[in-house]
Amino acid sequence: MAQKRTPGLRKRGRYWHIDKVVPGYGHLSESTKCESLIEAEEHLRWRLGELRRIHLYGQRVRVTFKEARQRYVEDYAHLKSIADLEIAIKRVAPYIGGSVFVLPDTLTKNGEERIVVLNAIARRVVDAQVGLHPTHVFAYKGKPIDRLNTKAFRAARERAGLSQVRVHDFRHTFAHRLRAAGVGFEDRQALLGHKSGSVTTHYSAPDICRLIEAVELICDDRNTTVLRVVNE
Repeated sequence: MAQKRTPGLRKRGRYWHIDKVVPGYGHLSESTKCESLIEAEEHLRWRLGELRRIHLYGQRVRVTFKEARQRYVEDYAHLKSIADLEIAIKRVAPYIGGSVFVLPDTLTKNGEERIVVLNAIARRVVDAQVGLHPTHVFAYKGKPIDRLNTKAFRAARERAGLSQVRVHDFRHTFAHRLRAAGVGFEDRQALLGHKSGSVTTHYSAPDICRLIEAVELICDDRNTTVLRVVNE
């Protein structure tokens, strides 16, 4: 009789992967890094126990960028484009320090990879979330937040007396602040995700450093636009 496989495990390439809905957490999808089914089942039990401790006791697991990068590459190693993505991540990694993230083409609207550059204020927000969720930066009651226009956002908007403000207005404000700070057109296009092409082709080390410097320019809100609302 064939060995009965534990629910929630799938074989992808060399490794077994976890594909399971976990109560209080949501959809858990990641590589076990195990070629053996027995080892993969042990890893799955350990991960479920870890998530239970996080959910019940609020234990925070610290993950470095290097660890997160390696996990991401392993989780999606079955995709043909992962080699290019790994090269892109390694290329900008020395200049990151929590400031730059690479988004693969599968997560962007235009279907092209892009980078997201954080300034000091945005980094503090992200750093405060580290370890609250094993795989996502922002979560609520153990479930990842996958959109911006949530009930909480709309409630906060009403409390601030800004009911007319839309999520897209923050993007307009970002663009306006960049221009007011003297950031060049090409760099603004890159920061807003309008620059097309591969990260590995278009961004050198000096490019990354320049973009980081550009977003830092808008941290000082004196004599600049606080919020720009566009009527369409």
